[in-house]
Amino acid sequence: MVLRMRACPGCGIAISVSDRAYDRKFNASAECWSVYEEVLAAEYQNPAVFGQVHQLTVDTYCVHHAGGRHPDKSVCIHLAGLCLAMEQDAAPSDAVALRRRLARRTSWPHLAPPEERASLTVLDVALDLSPETHVERVRDWAAEVWRVWRPHHEVARELIATSFDTTGKSTRSSSSARQPVGAGAGGSSLGSIEVRGLSRKNWRRR
Repeated sequence: MVLRMRACPGCGIAISVSDRAYDRKFNASAECWSVYEEVLAAEYQNPAVFGQVHQLTVDTYCVHHAGGRHPDKSVCIHLAGLCLAMEQDAAPSDAVALRRRLARRTSWPHLAPPEERASLTVLDVALDLSPETHVERVRDWAAEVWRVWRPHHEVARELIATSFDTTGKSTRSSSSARQPVGAGAGGSSLGSIEVRGLSRKNWRRR
């Protein structure tokens, strides 16, 4: 029997085809989204892990799955979140507050996903079981996605800078949308994350 594989259009990971449907806004396959849901479920079950990296997990997955019908606003907000985490070492609670203010903007640039794909994906997080390794792997994944999005680092910094004045108050952008920007294309144990039908032998990156 030949194993049928489907590549995620966002991150490129190829996973054995399932019968699951997918109708979300992210540029992802049903199988990749399922892995993401398993990772989120594991984080919800562990307060310590949730507090350390949950927002980073969300921001990284969203940026990693830009393109397709993923809204520009979502890509930009989550890229700004990655910028805050990677360059300013913002605490998760601070990042959420800053992101809420940023969301008040009325126009958003379109950021073309980079041609280079990150070498780590959400599956690398799902395949790790201990809380410590989970946290470490999320941070490694985030750093790798941020690295390959370097063509848009200045855009992320500008989005943050133009949305906040020195008192921390948000400033609403009233300018028209930009043209597309090219890129050259202490809790309980996490326990086992059930990733149905997945193993190292039936997935691969493209």
